[in-house]
Amino acid sequence: MSLERVKIKLKVGFIVDEDRIPSNYNDLLGDINSDNTFFSRPILISQRYNHLEPYKRKSFFAFIKNIFIRILRRLIMEVEFSKLKKNKIFYNYGKNISLENNSLKKISIYPLISKSGKKHSFSDEDIKKINDLDLDVLIRCGKGILSGKILHAAKFGILSFHHGDNREIRGLPAGFWEVFLSKPSTGFIIQQLTEQLDVGNVIYRGNIPTASYWHLNSARINLKSNNFMLKVLRSISSTGILPPVEKNLQYSNKIFFNPGLVTLLKYIFKQLKIFILNNGYNFLGYRHEWSVSFIKSTNFNIQLSESLTIENPPNRFLADPFLIAHEGFNYCFVEDFCYEQNTGRISCYKIFENSYEPLGIVIEENFHLSFPYVFEFNGEIYMCPETAQAEEIRIYKSTKFPYEWTFEKTLIQNIVAVDTVIFEDAGIWFLLTNTCSGKLNERNSELHLYYADNPLSENWIKSSENPIIFDSQKARNGGFFIQNNKKYRVNQIHAKARYGVGFSINLIEKISKKQYLETEALRVDPTFFSNLSGTHHFHANENFIAFDHSSFNKIAKLKYHQ
Repeated sequence: MSLERVKIKLKVGFIVDEDRIPSNYNDLLGDINSDNTFFSRPILISQRYNHLEPYKRKSFFAFIKNIFIRILRRLIMEVEFSKLKKNKIFYNYGKNISLENNSLKKISIYPLISKSGKKHSFSDEDIKKINDLDLDVLIRCGKGILSGKILHAAKFGILSFHHGDNREIRGLPAGFWEVFLSKPSTGFIIQQLTEQLDVGNVIYRGNIPTASYWHLNSARINLKSNNFMLKVLRSISSTGILPPVEKNLQYSNKIFFNPGLVTLLKYIFKQLKIFILNNGYNFLGYRHEWSVSFIKSTNFNIQLSESLTIENPPNRFLADPFLIAHEGFNYCFVEDFCYEQNTGRISCYKIFENSYEPLGIVIEENFHLSFPYVFEFNGEIYMCPETAQAEEIRIYKSTKFPYEWTFEKTLIQNIVAVDTVIFEDAGIWFLLTNTCSGKLNERNSELHLYYADNPLSENWIKSSENPIIFDSQKARNGGFFIQNNKKYRVNQIHAKARYGVGFSINLIEKISKKQYLETEALRVDPTFFSNLSGTHHFHANENFIAFDHSSFNKIAKLKYHQ
């Protein structure tokens, strides 16, 4: 998709309830209204409810049970909102915004509600009102399962979010079941609605790590997904066609519903248990502490338990190892994190088959450094460490290897990106990095591709297909290496509210300016040593293999790092 070419200026309608719109959809409405390159001014289509749902007589027991469910949901909301709203990007989460004084064009329609109270269809008169607007797309923002002629009242139909990975979680409420069931990731889909319930035409999906509690998880997936509805709509504007539709899934899992009394009680007790344990461990000074190990081998499927671990310096830990052979010796560059300063530097170790020699800190800045990716170009050695706090992707050049390095240049400015790797393929230099497309600043889920004619270029072009991977179980880089002329990318694996619990090694099958394809060659879980809690990085050269791992240890300096 080219953002410079617009084939059609989209007319978008928002289906809302009684002139009110959820805050996340209101943000989307504002983005579309302010973008006059791709969109005409949006139109509001307000559902008006003339009839109340039929009264259903409930037993006294059901009535009392419903009261307790409401009390528990309110209690959970009050506790979790008090934490959530401390982050200003979530200040509007959970609100319904009034559109009564909005200056956008507005029409009213009156749903014909089924006996179940769930399905909404509309009279021919209301359908004609919508047809007369000549809309390209309708966005569903309100209640009800829309059915009938309204599904075809816009050129590209009705687009809708489902805030959940429909391969695992279908139903309500958004963000709850992933936390309750400790799912490692929480997904969303953008679908074109059809007559089949919960089986729309999926045109986009993404997954982010599951957060520690329900409303944070829901707020994060709401915020993250908005940017990709814009991406889909701009794609339609640029191409004049709907993005490709996924093959329909054969979904056999149960449909999830709003949690009942027992489930809410279980959720509260689970959260209390986690809170007590976490605060207890924090008080006692326990943390997941990282270390680096290495082994002389060229086979990445080797027994990692036979490796040698580098001892962490006092009040520091080591992580993110990268290897390079130079003038007959092998060197391992690592993140060297200092608890006292709460910042990472880059250190180097000379490694041998059964021993190692610390060479000290080789790069230190007034911001955090990690992931010291090293590579060679035109006979020189360069490093591209993580410099996300500087909001740049930077390159350093070795002037006296391995001890002295100078800042060479900034490759990409105004970007909060982590764990960047740079390599050449078929005469093109590629840069793979992890950043966030929207306001969430979540960097575990999206892998972005850039390309240039050389690694020192200041004109890196972003792929039109970014993110090329949108899955928190696959996206974040955990290393890159070449073996037998084959390129391998390592990705980190995460758990619910836990960073770096494993990694996979993937063979890069194809890479181009618009395409990226990899297949998993090996998955590694933290089982090679005793008392491990995680592992998230791997590297290999022609002589050695190096990797990191974490253990749950008592640490003197109580500084948390991810």
